[in-house]
Amino acid sequence: MGTEIALTIGGVSLSYAKNHMGMDFGFLFQEGDESHRKLDGIDYEYYQEHPEEQADLEDYESVFAKPLARVLPRLTLLNSTIEAARAEYEAIVADAIELASYADPPEPKPPLLSFDEYCALVCRYPLTSLTAGYIEEDEEAKGRLKADKDFDRIPWTDNSNLFWSEVSYFGAKLAILSAESMLHVFALNPANLTVDVVWEFGPLWPAAGLSDTRLS
Repeated sequence: MGTEIALTIGGVSLSYAKNHMGMDFGFLFQEGDESHRKLDGIDYEYYQEHPEEQADLEDYESVFAKPLARVLPRLTLLNSTIEAARAEYEAIVADAIELASYADPPEPKPPLLSFDEYCALVCRYPLTSLTAGYIEEDEEAKGRLKADKDFDRIPWTDNSNLFWSEVSYFGAKLAILSAESMLHVFALNPANLTVDVVWEFGPLWPAAGLSDTRLS
């Protein structure tokens, strides 16, 4: 249990914190982007049994949300670019190659994807096409993605094995860049531009006093 703070797009987690503010993504949003949504992690049965606490539920369901197409100009204001995403990815690849060189004996693996190949893989599956239903068995949770061998050519991260559904597998394997860089990569597929970027900030937002960080 605890308060979870997350930035997501189409169910893919881009940034996550629990019981603390984490990264401030207020700069992506403006007045009028406030909304309420049903969120994972909220015990809705409890609030059905305790209607007098409905106001608290509304705080927990508080989010900022708007389509990716409207988030991109906010990134541009902060000089975030697809070329910065390229440099970030290439640095991750270089670290992975260096780490692999220390293996004795070297473990044979397929070559890692170039940045352009990585972007093509991310864009191969529109976010709205991914299923989110919980599946306990790892191989089944991968869904149709398990047949795509390009997923084996992505640099490994600490989160690579943290998945329980098709969409979480997609995110665990591919969302390896900063949130800002991932948004640029997702935007390369026009089908993703209408998908909402959602900051689930819950009840911590008013306490943190971060509204002044939003750009006009």
